Amino acid sequence: MGQRLYSTNLQTYVQETYGYIKDVKKKNIFGIIPFLQRTFEGRSDCTLTSILTICKFYNPTINNLECYNFIKNIAKKYLYTDDIGTIPLFINKIIKSVFKHYNIYYVSKSKYLKNVGWNINHIIQYINSGNPIILSISTDNRNYYKNHSVICKGYINYITEDNKNHYFLEVLDNWNYTNSYIDYEKLSVISSINYFSN
Repeated sequence: MGQRLYSTNLQTYVQETYGYIKDVKKKNIFGIIPFLQRTFEGRSDCTLTSILTICKFYNPTINNLECYNFIKNIAKKYLYTDDIGTIPLFINKIIKSVFKHYNIYYVSKSKYLKNVGWNINHIIQYINSGNPIILSISTDNRNYYKNHSVICKGYINYITEDNKNHYFLEVLDNWNYTNSYIDYEKLSVISSINYFSN
């Protein structure tokens, strides 16, 4: 398995991969309570756990286990199984049903394929507006995340001495309580985002 990128090794990775860091710009969202897959089913429920995290962010009064079970029951109507998990094309439909049930008055939308249907500017826009994103990826191309959904809660732009921008997505990965980072440049085009607005 590849190396997890987190706060203590990220800068070293950037310098080794892209060169000397000249400047850093970043933005993140505070107040998101992370949940872990192992608290619930622990197998292929990364998307369900991500949806729970979003629901808790927008409606802190929900009961965690009750909400998780409701999400799972809705997901089963859209072909979710414990073996294969959630089909990305159906994530937005699941979210809409869950938001309606819990009186979360946010609009949920999806975009597919990195640098085709969505790009780093979309991430910047939504994070800057204070709304987290569910990111579903086939692979991070670093042999760490594969067929996995995470919460994107921020971004960091490392500007190197050649004046190039290197973006990293700050995520809650449903495996750890602390933040992880995904190298946007290496991230597979086979990916999607579910984003929110009020």
